[in-house]
Amino acid sequence: MLRRKAMPPDAGNERDRSEAGRAGVLNELPVPCALLDAEGNVEAANQAWSRAIGELTLAVEIGKSFVETVGAGASSSRVAQGIREVLSGKTSAFTYDVASGGKAGARWFRLVATARASGGASVLLVDISDHLQVEHALKESESKFRRMVESVQEYAIFTLDATGRVATWNLGAERIFGYRADEIVGRELAVLYPEDTRAAGRPRECLAHAVRDGRHEDDHWRVRKNGEKFWANTVTTTLRDETGKVRGYSKVIRDLTARRGSELALRDNQARLSGIIESAMDAIITVDERQRIVMFNHAAERIFGVKAEQAIGGPLERFIPERFRAPHTSHIQGFAKTGVTSRAMGRLGTLSGLRADGVEFPIEASISQAVVAGTRFFTVILRDVSERRRLEEQLLQSQKMEGIGRLAGGIAHDFNNLLTVIFGYLGQASSRLESTHPARAALGHALEGAERAATLTRQLLAFARKQIVNPQILSLRDVVTGLEPMLHRLIGDDLTLRVVPAPDTGLVRADAGQIEQVIMNLTVNARDAMPMGGTLTIETMNVMLDEAYCRTRVGATPGEHVVIAMTDTGVGMSPEVMERLFEPFFTTKGPGKGTGLGLATCHGIVRQSDGHIAVYSEPGRGTCVKVFLPRVRTDVSAGGRAAPNGQSPGGNEVVLLVEDNPMVRDLVAQALGDAGYRLLVAENGPAAVRAATDQSKPIDLLVTDVVMPEMSGVQLAEAVSRLHPRVSVIYMSGYTEETIVRHGVEAEGLAFIAKPFTIETMLRKVRSVLDSAKAK
Repeated sequence: MLRRKAMPPDAGNERDRSEAGRAGVLNELPVPCALLDAEGNVEAANQAWSRAIGELTLAVEIGKSFVETVGAGASSSRVAQGIREVLSGKTSAFTYDVASGGKAGARWFRLVATARASGGASVLLVDISDHLQVEHALKESESKFRRMVESVQEYAIFTLDATGRVATWNLGAERIFGYRADEIVGRELAVLYPEDTRAAGRPRECLAHAVRDGRHEDDHWRVRKNGEKFWANTVTTTLRDETGKVRGYSKVIRDLTARRGSELALRDNQARLSGIIESAMDAIITVDERQRIVMFNHAAERIFGVKAEQAIGGPLERFIPERFRAPHTSHIQGFAKTGVTSRAMGRLGTLSGLRADGVEFPIEASISQAVVAGTRFFTVILRDVSERRRLEEQLLQSQKMEGIGRLAGGIAHDFNNLLTVIFGYLGQASSRLESTHPARAALGHALEGAERAATLTRQLLAFARKQIVNPQILSLRDVVTGLEPMLHRLIGDDLTLRVVPAPDTGLVRADAGQIEQVIMNLTVNARDAMPMGGTLTIETMNVMLDEAYCRTRVGATPGEHVVIAMTDTGVGMSPEVMERLFEPFFTTKGPGKGTGLGLATCHGIVRQSDGHIAVYSEPGRGTCVKVFLPRVRTDVSAGGRAAPNGQSPGGNEVVLLVEDNPMVRDLVAQALGDAGYRLLVAENGPAAVRAATDQSKPIDLLVTDVVMPEMSGVQLAEAVSRLHPRVSVIYMSGYTEETIVRHGVEAEGLAFIAKPFTIETMLRKVRSVLDSAKAK
């Protein structure tokens, strides 16, 4: 309600109209409003003020002093002073918050007094109770948040001013960086960075990114108060005022040192695991529950012949032969239900893989399972056992051939003893007949037959075991022509054999038996390469190898060489076969048709003689194998058996003969006795030792078999040498080299005579050894 003070009757209607207009304006205002004159008396108050009187203690009365009216309030002196300053013109406005009690409880008002242009003042009362309540709640919230931020220790939370200096600092920052708030507030942000990144301008760079984008996050090194570097994640946020001006920055930093160490360790472990998987010799394949491939290592690429990118995502069954796919799927499903971590799959003979080219191969495999993020994965580790299977088969074949060789060696020993007796007695009988005697020719034919039997025995032994190595000067022309009849029988009637030795073929130094073995092996290979028939041509020739040629051939040496060239018209060989030609156990023949040792043996024999082998072949064009041996310049005639030259040599020295075969023993004893030697004869080692012990005169020569029961020839020679230090020794044997070496005899440097032998050969060997001993 607008209250008026009494006016003189002569004020007139004009003043009434003025007051009425002012009252209308005041009553339109929603907030309480009062007008004061220059003395501070209330001229008018609007209805809003009147309505609020019931709730307020700020009721005013028209015509009375406003200061006196509100003077009852606790802040009256401050309000009175402010109003007086406005009325006096000392200030143009005065604002003050006052509390007033009412029926609804205490309320807060903002009193705003402003000077009027016409003098006096206007007073507004604004109820700010709700605003203060919100403001108080906001301040309380800010206080709680500030206390929370300050108490957080897991994160460093702090603010910077606009210049980049630290403004606030929480407990987490103190724990992580080591600075107390009083030590760091006001200092540059750069102190928290290592020297190198500080020098590179990284602190300012991070703030610049935050200004540009509003927020910036990075992982990098920070430094503690004690100088220790640590790996940190930092989120920088720009703080702006209502005008958009940058007022500062907030920083939230996490110490990631431990986590980074774990991540690096995990990364290292993953790298090591990946390295192990990728370098594994076995195929490692991981599939999901649908048996789709998710991992395929390098070994799997090599074994199956497909790249990982082509295999991943595809079904595992593409690498399983069709007949095994259903059982494989059932096996995987059953394994998943067991809960077992890992186990082997199947047996070696029942598992097969399928290469990309459609070729099946035997495998060994194991399977494991693991659940990752709710998904079950299966990892199969498998090994291609094709090579092992092949080697096992080769081993079985080799063992079979070894057994055959041992059998052949044993038979050869007995057969050679028989041939020795046959040679001896035929020779004796022939020597006692006149040259014109009709039986002399028959005996000669019998000797020729025995000689062929001995040759056949040596050639058969060449396939089972190497014979005693006895390098000598040979004519390859004579060796080839001497083998020609045997080679004809070897290749059969379906093939044509052409032997074309050069008349001037030079000499070489090699073991005749080994060279024969090389020719025999190469002949067998040529025969097998011509299943539909063809021609094998064997040539000998002299060649000169120059430096240029030798640089292209492993093992070749410059100079004069003698060559055996063997050319067939067979199926030829591919480059892949040529690369592995001399590998042990490598063969292109079917099971039971070859051990894969023939060419490897040839290569070893030729290299042992300082030669080399060159092979030329094309599929469908045949093969030419050339054996190169260094040429020897000498006048010594090539090998062959020494022909009788006049009377057989004899002597009168004391000879101890030891032989367990009675027929051979009787033959040799008779021959030595007829030659004039004084004999001691024993059937075994112990008997020979007793005879040597009882012999008072020196024994000049011991002739002993190598392999005997109870005591070997070598053991016997040692025992006799202790009794008769100057005794010489000749060893006899019909066994192969391996058996002889096993009993302690090595051919080189020792006197050895191989059975079968003729009496003439035996007597010459005895005389030669005795003469050599005397010469020493």
